[in-house]
Amino acid sequence: MSILDVIFIKKTHRICIYTSTEKHDANLVCVEQYLKYFHNEFEVIMLTEKPSGSFLERLKSKYYLLSSYVLIIDHKIPKFLNGYGRKIFNTWHGIPLKTIRYLDSDRFNEKFLQREGRLLSGLVCSSELDRAVMSACFQIHPNKCILSGLPRNDILLGGDDLVWFKDEQELLLSKEIQGRRVISWMPTYRGTWNEGNVISPFDSENESELVETLKKYNCVLLVRSHKFSEIQELDLLRDEGLIINGDKYINTNLVLKYTDILITDYSSVWLDFSLISKKIILFTYDKDEYQNERGTIYPLDLVFQGKISTDFNSLKKEIIALLQLSSISDFQASHMFFKYIDANNTKRFVDYVLDKIK
Repeated sequence: MSILDVIFIKKTHRICIYTSTEKHDANLVCVEQYLKYFHNEFEVIMLTEKPSGSFLERLKSKYYLLSSYVLIIDHKIPKFLNGYGRKIFNTWHGIPLKTIRYLDSDRFNEKFLQREGRLLSGLVCSSELDRAVMSACFQIHPNKCILSGLPRNDILLGGDDLVWFKDEQELLLSKEIQGRRVISWMPTYRGTWNEGNVISPFDSENESELVETLKKYNCVLLVRSHKFSEIQELDLLRDEGLIINGDKYINTNLVLKYTDILITDYSSVWLDFSLISKKIILFTYDKDEYQNERGTIYPLDLVFQGKISTDFNSLKKEIIALLQLSSISDFQASHMFFKYIDANNTKRFVDYVLDKIK
């Protein structure tokens, strides 16, 4: 396949959008929809690492990868591609708070890291600070870091004016909420990506108190796990009809759009949400263990302006305080992490890519 990649003619009108997982993340979906809406002169093809279907369909998927001039990915580059005559752009996942790639090199093969950095034509980032961090994490020159902002944040900032973006699951989510206030719990994973550790910080008494609080304030708890982990069963909440399984909603930022209060931990999901709200709680019940195991790029207590809870009692207190807060005045997202606070992130990224085709 690597030999074929050298001899295959690359078609400049063909853009492949590829994920190394089973589902395309919101960044890739935004890029796809924007291209199809505004640039129908290009053939845009969505691909996954392990496509389903017949042998012929899987072979066709490989053909598209080999023959595309532009490849846009969300994580890693297909193993058999070598970069000859092709432009490869990485939208990544978000603004990293956890150590990644070269800053977490014990988790990666050195040849993998070198190859990824060497083959990239561009890597999305969100601010001058983020560009410096991503350049260090991937060991690429800063001029390869595309200061466009994350495409997926257009979903949060675009409102009804985002005519090019549609999510078929939005109506389903709105119906499931049933007019209640949404408290979203989105923890990151622990351990390594393949261990599938269960996140379980709540005991039965905690769960009973959550039921009482949710009922009192007409709320529902939306639980969304990281793709590399699972979250404990919350049977009491489920039996009371107070829980929504957020895993069935593919687009994280769609969920954030309908969230009133976000609870997370070491995940950068709160940075996305901070574009539209300050009602955020970091629940770091295992901070010492996590810091020893993985670590963060930034000290959380310095970059996070909200409340950090280390036990359930403080978490409950902060939830109630935010539920009783009618509004937050003088709200503004951090320019340390966001150069642009608008709904043109996808446009800037696509314009950059198309300019490289010319």
